[in-house]
Amino acid sequence: MKSVLMQYLEAVGRLMQAVKAGKLSAPKRTIHISILPDEETGGMFGAGPFVKSETFKGLNVGVTLDEGLASPTDSYSIFYGERAAWFVKIKAEGPTGHGSRFIPRAAIEKLSSVLQKAHAFRAEQEAKLNECDSHSCNHSHIKLGDVVTLNVTALRSYVPGPDNFDGFAVNCIPTEAIAAMDVRIPPHIPLKDMEDLLKQWTSEEGLSYSFYYKTPEHIISNTNQDDPWWSTIQSVFEGLAIPIKTEIFSASPDARYYRSAGVPCYGFTPIRRTPILLHDVNEFVNERELLEGVSVYQQLIYQLANNCKAKL
Repeated sequence: MKSVLMQYLEAVGRLMQAVKAGKLSAPKRTIHISILPDEETGGMFGAGPFVKSETFKGLNVGVTLDEGLASPTDSYSIFYGERAAWFVKIKAEGPTGHGSRFIPRAAIEKLSSVLQKAHAFRAEQEAKLNECDSHSCNHSHIKLGDVVTLNVTALRSYVPGPDNFDGFAVNCIPTEAIAAMDVRIPPHIPLKDMEDLLKQWTSEEGLSYSFYYKTPEHIISNTNQDDPWWSTIQSVFEGLAIPIKTEIFSASPDARYYRSAGVPCYGFTPIRRTPILLHDVNEFVNERELLEGVSVYQQLIYQLANNCKAKL
């Protein structure tokens, strides 16, 4: 997130100037900024291998900050975990035949039955979120990161045919049909429960599932009052008189790699009173909120870098 990186660089630059001018003492901990190339495509060639490298281990990292989301309200959102990302492949196999006949349980028919179950489950999850958008809901604190999202992102099934039919043999029934699904699972739902659902949906003969990518476990960072890192974060915002909300991130930033390496990570974008428009049209950041965020980062980074309650 370009705006967050700008805030990092400006905040750390101001801290360096203040230390050089004698206005602040040098922090007890070293501050590192990592810039990695492929978070948008999964981090599998950036943060993933980086946290396993000897270079990263040699840094002796105590805590990390990652991007969060802008907040449309007066409060900031801090993300202590994220939904597990599963990229699922559903494969259906069945008999072939001529398009003029009734071919029982063909591959596309089998796949369609799975998609119907998947979309029914999706509708249930969406209803939970939408119900809690109303003021009458007893659980109005529920956010997108608290429910499962499931989206079918690819479908493939055909017998090759002539170009004037878009390459399809329209009168031939294919023996195989494949769907790809993007599934995001919040930490309060056991991953085994979600996989049990996949097993139920694909229990018929000729159906199977596998994973293009599978987050193996839920890992969250501590938000208990006695945690030295979280208590420091809380004290900074109490001093600033800015309210904060803890949330589960709805997508999958690089934070998961640092958490999997045993390093606490908190997702935080210090931009409030701003609509969430990432990857949207007319995305913008207000100058006042951007600069306020730089000042917030100055204090937060400096206090974390001087945290003596956690092991050096």
